[in-house]
Amino acid sequence: MYSWGIQIYAVNVANAATHRTLQSMTTQTGGEYYYASTAGQLETVFASVIGNTTEQIDPTDADGDGLYDIYETAGMKLPNEHIIHTDPTNPDSDGDGLTDYQETGIVYNVDKRYIGNGLSLNVTYFEMRSYPDRKDSDDDRLLDNVDDRPLTADYCQVAKLNSKYSYLNIVDNNNKSYDGGDQGWWENKAFFEGDPNGLIGQEKLRYDKYYRLANLGCGTIAMSDAELYMTIQNNGYNLSVPSTFDADFQQTGLCNKDAYMDYVEEQYGKKYKIRGDSLSINVGVFPGQMKRGFSDFLSANGNSSTSVEWARYNAEAFDKQKRDIVNDIESMLNKDIPVVFAYHTFSDDDPIRLYSSLENAKEKTESKDDGTAKSHYMTIIGLHKYASDQPMQYKYILEVESWGHIYYIDYDLYANKLGYCSNILSVY
Repeated sequence: MYSWGIQIYAVNVANAATHRTLQSMTTQTGGEYYYASTAGQLETVFASVIGNTTEQIDPTDADGDGLYDIYETAGMKLPNEHIIHTDPTNPDSDGDGLTDYQETGIVYNVDKRYIGNGLSLNVTYFEMRSYPDRKDSDDDRLLDNVDDRPLTADYCQVAKLNSKYSYLNIVDNNNKSYDGGDQGWWENKAFFEGDPNGLIGQEKLRYDKYYRLANLGCGTIAMSDAELYMTIQNNGYNLSVPSTFDADFQQTGLCNKDAYMDYVEEQYGKKYKIRGDSLSINVGVFPGQMKRGFSDFLSANGNSSTSVEWARYNAEAFDKQKRDIVNDIESMLNKDIPVVFAYHTFSDDDPIRLYSSLENAKEKTESKDDGTAKSHYMTIIGLHKYASDQPMQYKYILEVESWGHIYYIDYDLYANKLGYCSNILSVY
């Protein structure tokens, strides 16, 4: 055994019968023999073993990365019990531009640290700036060599709908594609096909359904889009109303704009109608109609989630509600269910900003392609998070569809307005 370079360090705990055997093994291999008359002496014995073994590490470093070969081959154990092995012949085992030593951050020969039982030892430990066996230690899409916080995910996509498109793919006669419906499409209908009596303002809202859809149709469109998306995504699902979509729209995922508008108008007539009374022309489709209509759709198509409820504002547990709503959003997206939500403010000076890109939302950088909403129903199709300035704390970005386009909303800005008029339609 000694010719193999393996040394045996034997510890005998109050067993005289094995004394000679163990002592012979250690003598033959160049190791050490220890005898502890009681279990209480073991800590002292093991401290001596450490001093005679780990403090006498072979300093061979074949690849010159500053990390001894014995660590690379035997493995480096982390506090989470994960053991990392690296290549002793390659200074950058994972190819991320950092040497193994730069990633492990090993600190040698820290003098005399107290380890208990009156003992102090020289120790060697690893700070672990990042994992030397992974290019992106925290899976945040930033390689370790450019990531200032390689063990804290600076960004990740938490959840997103499973569509091969951003959301829906509605195509007009000019082959222009939209990510969902846009209530503005009904402006022409209101002008050309609406009430012929020349009504304006509140009276036109009261009597002209096309004008109501153009100005108040966001809730009707959001619910129609949610049903359409789930019908396309799930074999055997049927829409709540007859439609003029092509027979293969569920297979192709493509929806003609004219057929889509017919479908929304059918939904409007059957279940997501904006009535012409004074309350409806201020709030659009009632939240209760949206809740009941979507629940009926899910139940009719055999979905296991049929409990549909609007989030209830709780001023006494506001922080918890913010966390609960994020969890609800993530759960629904993972079930491939669109998240219809409302934003409302009474102030013209307090609209929510819809950023045109994820990066703009993170940095709060405004651009000409952004949108704003004062009182509006939209649909959440993705949830993203990124590291905040506080350690181990994150901020969230909502990826949303509105007016036929994809936007991004800072969740904190939205959550600060949570209330009875600003909340999400949760499906359980």
